[in-house]
Amino acid sequence: MSYIPRKLRELRINDRPTRNGKDMITGWEDAQRFLGTQPIEQPDIILCDVNFDQDTASPLNLVSAYKPTGLLYALPFLALARSNAVPIVLKFHTGDPTLFSRLHDNRAVDAGEKPPHFMSYLAAELVGLIIAMLQDSTAPSPVDLGGAWQWLGDRENTFETEEGARVAAKKEYRTRLGTLCQPTSASRTRLVVDPDGYQRLVEWCERVENKKSLDENDWDMEPGLIFLRPDGSRDCIAIRSLFHEDARFLPEAVAVRSGMIDRSGQPPTDGWLTRNEVRVGEFVHFLGDWPRICRRAAEVLRDFPCDGSKATATIAQAITDSEAGYRMARLLALFFQAIRLHWYAGELWKRHFGDTEWDPKNLKFGSPLEKNTLCDHLRTAYRLLRKKSEGAPMSPGSVMWILASEGWSGLDEDQDGHTEKLYSWVNFHVQILIGMGLVELSPDGQYVASNRSFPDEPPRCPLKLRPAFLTDLVIGLGESLGHDAKNAWSALRRIPAGAFFGGSSKKALSDGTIFLKDLSAGLSPGWLRELGREYALDELRWYQDSQWPDFLRVS
Repeated sequence: MSYIPRKLRELRINDRPTRNGKDMITGWEDAQRFLGTQPIEQPDIILCDVNFDQDTASPLNLVSAYKPTGLLYALPFLALARSNAVPIVLKFHTGDPTLFSRLHDNRAVDAGEKPPHFMSYLAAELVGLIIAMLQDSTAPSPVDLGGAWQWLGDRENTFETEEGARVAAKKEYRTRLGTLCQPTSASRTRLVVDPDGYQRLVEWCERVENKKSLDENDWDMEPGLIFLRPDGSRDCIAIRSLFHEDARFLPEAVAVRSGMIDRSGQPPTDGWLTRNEVRVGEFVHFLGDWPRICRRAAEVLRDFPCDGSKATATIAQAITDSEAGYRMARLLALFFQAIRLHWYAGELWKRHFGDTEWDPKNLKFGSPLEKNTLCDHLRTAYRLLRKKSEGAPMSPGSVMWILASEGWSGLDEDQDGHTEKLYSWVNFHVQILIGMGLVELSPDGQYVASNRSFPDEPPRCPLKLRPAFLTDLVIGLGESLGHDAKNAWSALRRIPAGAFFGGSSKKALSDGTIFLKDLSAGLSPGWLRELGREYALDELRWYQDSQWPDFLRVS
């Protein structure tokens, strides 16, 4: 799916606007109209004046002309960004950044005027809230009174002009975007670069890198950077809008080449801008880890079985610790394998059963009271084998003849390839009966039906074709990735523990276990679900989304 790239959204909070614009708050009354009547779009950057001395409509004007209400007007948007777990950058600008700390010292701002201390305390109060909402930590460290004034007076946070704040804000947004798009990011605002969208962006870079200059037609064709938010929703931002208007885009700097940057995962301190020239190729290359990891996970799984037989290697052996982003690659491989197991059930259904009353998405043991369930067919097949064989060994041909002669299969005899389909149908059920311990396979290839009764509630036992039934997703995953049922939980929980929770501590392993249980219950993070949907469509060509497992379908 293609997206129209949007420009970076900028909100200006300024009581002395130098240019007009719809996304702007100029005072108390204007803030009421903006917040109350407009559909609020989440801004990406906020450029905020601190002292609203020109806002004569504000009730605080009755106390003092010096009011830090610019800080107040920014708070709702910071709260919105934190609630939605999306990145946001706030930069202040004012001609006098130490104004409110000086008010506390009771020094005159103008000759003969000594504004009350209240405004300095209000400024510190608001700064403390702003700092807390700008932090990624779930438990931010509070600042004290002096720390709040110091932060506000620092020219790293508060600039002299709006344009200076804009350049700094865009630079910080680029570096923050690059950091959050790294697979190693532990931020709650983690972003994931969309693999298909990234490929289109690289192809655009390759088309324009040999041109003498970039014109408007080239920028009109720019696909933008598409990324997934934590909830799984997609966003697409135009690369051009991430840099200030006067920046120069040179075609030779658009090329995306491997090895052009170090793999430390840290953005460059200059924000991909050298002497006003933009290094677009380096920026795009820096964002390529997620697409590369997705490809790596998909490639590894092509050598892993999904028919219930054991793999010759584990994920950890296939994706080594020496690979960049190995923990997340292992997690994606685990998740993609879960999807493959569900997909394989549907493929097995179509291959062996054709059109029947059963729904491949619900291929599982049913209640003994239900008809046309797997449980019902297994019970019937087992009863026929016990009755006809009378305890004697049976060849595979005899088993097929016994079941076919009773009309048990329900397959149409006029169907093309009837014999082959009948054999597959019979073998499928016999293998399950073997897994349940009701039929034994002798060394010479003969089948022997036991004297045991068919259980009212079939047990959760390891089956050769167990992944097709997924009564316990995690055990099925463990078996298909090289672990036996006994060690499946212990081995598999280390993968999400390392990817999400920082390692193999007791707490991390506990969280990894919870993740696997949530996955088997149909729950998954939004961004992970979207990557899984792309894998199902692009890699497996699985277009019947009604047959997808719940952890892909539930939003």
